[in-house]
Amino acid sequence: MSDVGKLRGKEPIEGGDLLRWLLSKPPGDAGNAVRQLHSARLQDVMGLVLSAQQTQRKENQLAFYTPVSDKAASIHTSTAKVIGAGGGNRSGKSETCLAEIASCATGVFSPWMREHCDIKAKFRGPISARVVVESLTTTLHPTILPKLQWWHWSGTSEPGGKMGHWGWIPRNHLIAGSWNRSWSEKLRT
Repeated sequence: MSDVGKLRGKEPIEGGDLLRWLLSKPPGDAGNAVRQLHSARLQDVMGLVLSAQQTQRKENQLAFYTPVSDKAASIHTSTAKVIGAGGGNRSGKSETCLAEIASCATGVFSPWMREHCDIKAKFRGPISARVVVESLTTTLHPTILPKLQWWHWSGTSEPGGKMGHWGWIPRNHLIAGSWNRSWSEKLRT
């Protein structure tokens, strides 16, 4: 049997254990082990990898952020202490500013931001941020909060598709991973 189990001298490793075992190996050894997998086991491992990536994107969307336009990028590349954004309906103002605030508040900066922005100047430690909305009932609850909640999809494509994103606040930055334990409706913080 030419399989990963043979490499270990034991019974074949299955499912998530196989994926964890592969990830624990140096790249060259993992590559050799993957080349020895039978096609059905390789499909199983790739399914687990894709599932893990989808979960990571859902729970930590901020790490995958890229600006929607050059104008949006200019907000991220600015090191000003106060930033204002103006534009027409659905031009990306809310998404851009919420992603900026969430990045500066959590310290989670996407590869795009790390490449294009002066992170040391942006991430100055604890920050105070204020989001002003037109109405608590017509703007905060139906529009702004879902854009922040990690499990809510905002977009025109199917959840997880190319045209949209999951909420900007990473799950692991919430108290015990819980929005309800982290958000106070009474204080709106």
